[in-house]
Amino acid sequence: MQQVLKPRSRVLGYRETQVLSFARDKITSEGRAPSYSMICDALGISTKGEVSDIVANLERKGLLYRVGAGRIRRIQLP
Repeated sequence: MQQVLKPRSRVLGYRETQVLSFARDKITSEGRAPSYSMICDALGISTKGEVSDIVANLERKGLLYRVGAGRIRRIQLP
């Protein structure tokens, strides 16, 4: 029997919703994306690594994308 792979769910977790909303607000109001440090401070997330994981999940779900390697403020909306 062949297994059919389903596309990754677009259901968001609590932190994913917070990060996506914060990023959208900053991009809309300031015209540029927030840094991972800004996201940590605003949302009470303890490490930039956690923010990076959340952003990677949002990118896999097609809700945002990152441009350039190692650059700050690299979050973009589709």
